[in-house]
Amino acid sequence: SYFRWRACLTGAEQYWHGILDHDGVPRRRYDEVARVGKEFAKVAPELKGTGVSTPVALIRSFEDLWSVQRQPAAPDFSYDAHCFACYTAVKRNGHGCRIVSPGADLARYKVVIAPCLRLVNEAIAERLRAFVEAGGVLVLTPQSGTRTPSNAMTDKPRPGLLAELAGLTVEEVRPYHHGQTDAIRFIHGPLANEVCTVGTYVEHIECSKAEALAEYVTEGESPGAAIGRRRYGEGCIYYLGVLLPQDVLERFFGTILPDFAIKGIPQGVEVTRRNRKGLRLIFLINHTREQRTVVLPKAFPELLTGEDVGPKVTIGPNGVLILKAEAA
Repeated sequence: SYFRWRACLTGAEQYWHGILDHDGVPRRRYDEVARVGKEFAKVAPELKGTGVSTPVALIRSFEDLWSVQRQPAAPDFSYDAHCFACYTAVKRNGHGCRIVSPGADLARYKVVIAPCLRLVNEAIAERLRAFVEAGGVLVLTPQSGTRTPSNAMTDKPRPGLLAELAGLTVEEVRPYHHGQTDAIRFIHGPLANEVCTVGTYVEHIECSKAEALAEYVTEGESPGAAIGRRRYGEGCIYYLGVLLPQDVLERFFGTILPDFAIKGIPQGVEVTRRNRKGLRLIFLINHTREQRTVVLPKAFPELLTGEDVGPKVTIGPNGVLILKAEAA
């Protein structure tokens, strides 16, 4: 739907432009809306009966937001910016990401990301444990489990009620001012031997039942783990004691998220999917004012043009492609 049909002549919303300007003459906006209507009519038969499903959830809560806003623990730390960095990393790997509350049912998801989940009680801890035990992948990040639901600091070793599940404890924390940094090196997994710079807030973790995936390598610093992974039941938990640079975070998430056939999704291109039995529609949306090129695994029928496109396709500024594929 669109708001509004025609810009109003009086009142507080005189500059809230409508599909038509104040004079009621059809121009660019009208033409674009008319074109969208025709495109919807064209693809409607294929859209009928489809639904959106995503294997990834991100836990965000207003209580954790308020807690961080009151005491961020580091001058440059922002809860919303951290959540958005994780959300963007998921989207850049071709997956949708559903935002859920700490009390949500997690059974439908394969991966759950819990950025800075500070306020944890027994019920939340048990819900996360059951999710992992059943085969889910849980990602925790700095400051997780550090507080009670009343925002009091936990009197248990960090990450508090999540320490046993994560198989590690946080031995030291360092809030950094702008410009202060540490360096870590990945020691296991697809990013092994890669070194990157981290800052803002770092945690040195001691792995008991977890495996260290990255360690600090800053000269003069005591050695310690920066990222840990524990296999638990049928699933596993990743604990990130650092805020990874965005490009590294995206590639790290790419190693733990379900595989997606379209790789190297360009900046500014969103990929969404709708499914029904035997059918998958893949939407490629270019949110930029420049052309973007995407490499597909093969050619696909494109619903708006009626032609096959790929494997290499170019999406025009603010353009859309709707690909028809077989669902697994």
